[in-house]
Amino acid sequence: MKKRIQSVLKLFTLLTMALHLMACVQTSAQRLKLMPTPLIYTNAVTQSLASAELSADAPYEGVLYITDRAPVSIEKRIDKLKEYSKERNPFFSAGLNSVVLNQYGKHQLSISKVETFGVLKSALPFGRLTDLDELEQAKGGDKRLISLIDQKLEVSQQKDIFIYVHGAHDSFDSPPLVAGELWHYLGYEGVMINFLWPATTARFGYFKDTENAQVSGHNLGKLIGYLADNTTARKIHLVSHSAGGRLVVTALRELAIAKDNVGGKIGNAMLIASDLNPTVFAIAISDGIAELPSRLTVYGSTKDTALGVSSFLFKELRLGQLKEDETLPAHLIELFDNSNIDVIDVSGAPKILASHGHSYFRSSPWVSSDVISVLRFGLVPSQRGLSREQGRVAWKFPMSYVDDIENLTLNEIFKN
Repeated sequence: MKKRIQSVLKLFTLLTMALHLMACVQTSAQRLKLMPTPLIYTNAVTQSLASAELSADAPYEGVLYITDRAPVSIEKRIDKLKEYSKERNPFFSAGLNSVVLNQYGKHQLSISKVETFGVLKSALPFGRLTDLDELEQAKGGDKRLISLIDQKLEVSQQKDIFIYVHGAHDSFDSPPLVAGELWHYLGYEGVMINFLWPATTARFGYFKDTENAQVSGHNLGKLIGYLADNTTARKIHLVSHSAGGRLVVTALRELAIAKDNVGGKIGNAMLIASDLNPTVFAIAISDGIAELPSRLTVYGSTKDTALGVSSFLFKELRLGQLKEDETLPAHLIELFDNSNIDVIDVSGAPKILASHGHSYFRSSPWVSSDVISVLRFGLVPSQRGLSREQGRVAWKFPMSYVDDIENLTLNEIFKN
């Protein structure tokens, strides 16, 4: 009996540690140290773009958010910056997180306040399941949100929307800081929107997050259509991390099955360190999800121990682990060559082991350089210094990557 109790306690301890590893990008007290400058900005042509500031013509300061989290009532609110809970809501709410740089020290990002616009009445995630009576009583946020988006697009050179979709175990106030630093290195071009789905920071919340991800993936598809129909955006880009990839794949799959390409407005779709079953991804590809975005980029690492824990829990490999053990037949290589799907293996990049090798898009200037090169400059792998071995699907960083990036010409960088 004693041995059995010890075994149970040991299993509980291991499971607790495993679930802790599955936490995605976390911050402390609404603060985050700005990630290292992406390598692309060491190039003489782009150096001046690295220290971008928000234009004085911008109609707001901070990062817009749209959430399907339930609001926290004033009497239950402990933190004034956490206006939404970890529970689901049948409506979309929109607002603004005021993300400030250097308020608490050099290269420190922080949130100074949260502003709520109200419910998006013209976007109903659950369709007929929505409580219309409750919705009728809610304050509408549509007009304010769309007005701010279009005002910002009007003063931007890149007239695109970027949606950042966070991973599991993330609170309401953590993802805006990550989105804020991505937007900083995008030169504050276009509009950055946080899609804040109801992930939870509870110790065993990871299991609930997997279910919430499916529901919120459906909601994300509705949101993409809403933004495509109601804003002047040229393209809508999707950047997902970890379990956020489940939402993006679910959203694209539902749109593909419905034969809704949202006016051809989906630009880049990124699955970074995706906590997704590869078979589910393959099914989604067969359903046509790759036909919707301009490019679909999968980032992965064999050194991602957080995904190793997820693989242990589900007894299945994760897409972001990139387990490519054998050389693929020529017809499969040709399939990828003739598609818009890029697979990027970052295992050989420096500084990828932070946060259990799971947040390399922030910790490694090589990886962040590649992400920015896609989103800001529209470069394909061969144009941004990556190489690929014969018979392999995944592109990798060559030993000459630093020199290759530094020697890119003006024509190459702004080719697209």
